[in-house]
Amino acid sequence: MQFCLARVDQLQRQIEQEKENFDSVYDETQALVGPPRGRGAQGDVRAQYRELHCSVIDSLLTQIANRFSDYKKLEFLALLDPQQFGQYCNYFPTAALNSLMESYPMADI
Repeated sequence: MQFCLARVDQLQRQIEQEKENFDSVYDETQALVGPPRGRGAQGDVRAQYRELHCSVIDSLLTQIANRFSDYKKLEFLALLDPQQFGQYCNYFPTAALNSLMESYPMADI
């Protein structure tokens, strides 16, 4: 579970970094297809596309955060890992146990 949460955090950081790549994406796109044309090509087109670029990235980050926000509450599932049972005699994962008690207060452990 921790591995998966770490990957989600990594994904969010990578997507956030994409905001910094706008200039190169815009320049490469313009080199491939030419400058913007039509109704949307008025005023500061580059600034309009930068705003759209950042808006899409912010929307992605919000959706990812919403989608995975409750997964941190499932930390107690680590208690079910049979490969770790032998180690529980020496070190018991109290954070996972606390997660279980928060998620299921009726467990009364």
